[in-house]
Order: sequence, then C-alpha cells, then structure tokens
Amino acid sequence: MTLLGADGTLRELREKDLFLETPKRLLRFRMLAKTEFKNKAGEQVRDSLLKPGDQLQVEANRIDPETALRVVLIRAGTPAERTAAELPFDHDSAHTPLEADMRPAGTIDVANAEPNTSTGSVEPVPETNSIPPRRPDLEREEGATSRPPAPMNSVDQVVADARRAADAFMEELPDFVVQQETTRYHSFSNGAQWKPDGVVSADVVCAGDQEEYHNIRVDGRPSPKPVEKTGAWSTGEFVTTLRNLLSPETDAAFYPPRR
Repeated sequence: MTLLGADGTLRELREKDLFLETPKRLLRFRMLAKTEFKNKAGEQVRDSLLKPGDQLQVEANRIDPETALRVVLIRAGTPAERTAAELPFDHDSAHTPLEADMRPAGTIDVANAEPNTSTGSVEPVPETNSIPPRRPDLEREEGATSRPPAPMNSVDQVVADARRAADAFMEELPDFVVQQETTRYHSFSNGAQWKPDGVVSADVVCAGDQEEYHNIRVDGRPSPKPVEKTGAWSTGEFVTTLRNLLSPETDAAFYPPRR
C-alpha cells in the first residue's frame, strides 16, 4: 500500500491520537492499536520512548490521511526542541490532516491490498483470515512460536460476508455529487432539551472511493473559521465510513450480540 507522510515535531502522543507540529500547521492524527513505530533504519521502536520535540514522519493511507499507520522516528529532539515542544498548547487548534499536508512516503505491507483506484476494483478479502490481526512484534518476542491461523468462526464469517458485500457495493458505485445539509442541535440540560443550532451545508464529491467537501457554509454563509471549530461536524457518511469500519487496517473488533 502506498503511503503519504507528514514531517514535523512531536507535541504530544496519547493512546488514541498524536499531535504533530508541521511547518504549516498543527495536525492531529488518530492512532490505532496496530500503528507501527519504526526508526529510519526500519527497526521497531517502543512508542513510550518517543518524547515531545522528537522529529517524526507520520504516515497514513491516502484514502484516510488522518489515521496513522506508521510513525517513523527521524531523530531525537535536541534539548531546545524538547523544551519548546513541552510548552502547553491548544489541542482544539489542531487540524485534521489532509492529503495536501502530506507527500509520498513509501509503502507498507498489509494483509489486504489497498483498493485499486485506477480501475475501481477491490482485492477480495481472503476467507482464511481471522479477524484478530497478526502481531509480528509479539511473534518476535523471546519464546514466541508461530501458530496456524484459527479456524473461521461464525462472527468471522459474518464479517467476511459483510466485507465482500461492501466491496461489491463500492466497486459498482458511480462517481456522484450531492448537496449535504445537516441541522445541528444542542442541549445544556440533563433532560436533553434539544434546541436548533444552525444548518451546515456542503457540496460532497464522491469519486474513486473518496469524499471531498466543497462550498461549506454555516447558516448559508461561509464560515470565518474551520467548520470543525463551529460545532458538531462529521465526514464520511457516503463512502469512507463504510470502508473504514470494515477495513482490516482499522482493526475493529466484532462480537456476537448478547442474548
């Protein structure tokens, strides 16, 4: 899979997100349990050893640039860089990464290939794969032994069928443009007394399994600040949420319903 990378200074690394100060702006990446941590030589490093001020390259899939698939330590921060990076900062000022914030950054091996956007086809999910992901880092630990894949259970089969159905749907889905209007509500009481809080409209272009948002307006007027700073805002309802939910890269866990 081809990746895009953003270079910058680590400001903070948390369990579910990473804040990276780039020359242009502060970016906030979403972290997964399977996000890889490497050095420039390709050797695995422990995420707990990364400190604010370290110089990183954060790499992501171009279809979902805000999810970090690999974090590469370029070099350790200097004392001055670490002191500056440890200063308090406004987490809410961080931007969701866009493809324009990044550049080509090599490839990564995954169990299931990235969709072939030149033809619109999607590689099928091998039925022999079980849902729990491989953990090469654990397999390399002293005393660890390789084990054959577990047989597919009923939950695995349902998820595999759902993946095939979603892949078939998105493969046949034509490019299209829609106008999305979202009415927002807020409530400041425990009784959830919802009150209207404006309408957000946007032209959504869905092409090549991706969504792009244009002409975003709040109550009919262009927003003077990023739309995500104006209130509740979400993306991906037409294509990418479905793909990300069922993608093995997301590392989602599926369980049978409780009886």
